[in-house]
Parts: sequence; C-alpha cells; structure tokens
Amino acid sequence: MVVEALGENVNWWITINEPMIFILHGYLLKMWPPGKSSPKALSRVMAHMAAAHCSAYKRIKLSAAKAKRSDVRVGLAHAIPIYDPADESSRRDRFAVRNRDLFMNKLFLRLLHHKSGYLPAYLFGVGGSKSTLDFIGVNYYFREFISGHSKNLQEQALGRVAREDKRYQNAKKSNLDWEIYPKGLYRALMGLKSYGVPLLVTENGLSTDRDEERWDYIQTHLVEVHRAIRDGAPVVGYLYWSLLDNFEWSLGYRPHFGLIGVEEVTGRRMIKPSAQHYALVCESNVLDLTESFRE
Repeated sequence: MVVEALGENVNWWITINEPMIFILHGYLLKMWPPGKSSPKALSRVMAHMAAAHCSAYKRIKLSAAKAKRSDVRVGLAHAIPIYDPADESSRRDRFAVRNRDLFMNKLFLRLLHHKSGYLPAYLFGVGGSKSTLDFIGVNYYFREFISGHSKNLQEQALGRVAREDKRYQNAKKSNLDWEIYPKGLYRALMGLKSYGVPLLVTENGLSTDRDEERWDYIQTHLVEVHRAIRDGAPVVGYLYWSLLDNFEWSLGYRPHFGLIGVEEVTGRRMIKPSAQHYALVCESNVLDLTESFRE
C-alpha cells in the first residue's frame, strides 16, 4: 500500500483530485470519457467517488494509528471556480449561479463533512457521523459569467458560460482563455471558512509563454491569500501549479503552467525566472511587491 511505503515522509494525503471536474466533463458535458450526459450515471459516479474517498480516509487513518502517528491529515483537492451572473438583475442568471455553485463547489464537500447538515459520511461506510475532511485542498484558476437564459432545461438549471459578457471580453486572460481574477481566490477561501478545517491552496497557476505574466499572477494571488488569512480563513499553505510543464487533461502538452519548462522532445528542464522569484518568497515568507521582474 502506498501509505505504508511512503507514510514516514508524508503528513498530508489527498485522496482524489477535482472530482467534480471529472464528473462535469465526463457525465454531463460529454467532453471527456465516457462522454455521457446522464443525471442518473452522474449521481452514481458521485456516490462511488465519495465512497472511495471515505474508504481511503479510513484506511489511511488506521495505518497512521498503527504507526502511532497523530500528525496525519487526509483531505481532497477540490476545484473551486467562481461564478457571477452575466446579468445581476436577472433572476434566471442568479438562479443558475446558485445552482452551479451548489453543484460544482459545495455538493461533494457536503457529502463528506457532517457539520454541513447534508448527507453524513457514515452513509459511505465510515461509521458514526465523523467528517472525512481533515483539510480541504483548494484548486482555483478562474471566474465564469453564467447565464440561465436558454431553451435547454439543463442550461436553465445550471446555466451556460456567457463568454460574450463584456467583463470577460475586456479581462486579462491566460492563453487558455481563462479570466485572470485574483480576487476569486479570496472569495473561494472565504467561502470555505465555515467548514472549520484547514485550507490548503493545492493548485493555483497560469498557462502562459510569457514568464513575467506568471510572476505577476503569483504575486496578485498571494496578496489575496494574505487578505483571506487576515480575514479569518484558516489557510495553512499555498502551492503553485505546477512545478513542471505537464500533461493537462484533454489539452495535452499545449498549456505551459510550469515554473520549470520541459522541452517536449528531449525532456530537458529549464528553470524559469518566476521559479527563482517564487523560491525567494517561500524562503523568506515575504512578498516584496516593489521588486521588479528580472529575466
């Protein structure tokens, strides 16, 4: 078992990465395998993934107890997009935003956290009404503007992404066309404050071929992390995504998120200036906003 092999060196365990992203794209939008749009299959997969998390949580905790480890924490990494109505005055848009936020950002966590007043974790075999989240990993990248105006019932309920929105059109965006919205990280962290568990930013990053943009992205988002901590969010850490340029879901090797570039043919690693700037912040725990970017 992985935990037994690596347990001496690991305190924090993540069971599943971004369960709702997989569920959304695979079982609703038909963009990823198995390419379905089935509420019945979606709910079944969600229940199975929640059960898998709970089972892994229990087994990791048992392994830690056998090793007399009290410092082991188990959670999951949850993608938290920020949603705003395309038209603030539209009831349909506000309704779609509330539904989409509940579905994408809250539902899975409530399955695992008994204090939420939703479905307690014991339904998935953990026992008692114990929460199975020692911490929540927060993956944040962007905001989307949502419209509920559609003839499609699914889009009426969960909305559609309104890329025609002027705020989106005028915003700074990554080369994946994701809006760069640092305040969204603050909103995501504050929205999770009520769970009463530590929050770890497990992913936050920018796909770009201009490294100075990456460093600006890191700085502006770290400012929002600091603001969330100041306002009471129990944030315990921040991890940039990613260390290396990586294989990104269905997008393959096209996105370049890495602090370290990877030459696709040879695999050669190239440390980018943003990595060196970020390393200084990590070492000093100080963010100097007056320091200019240097290639």
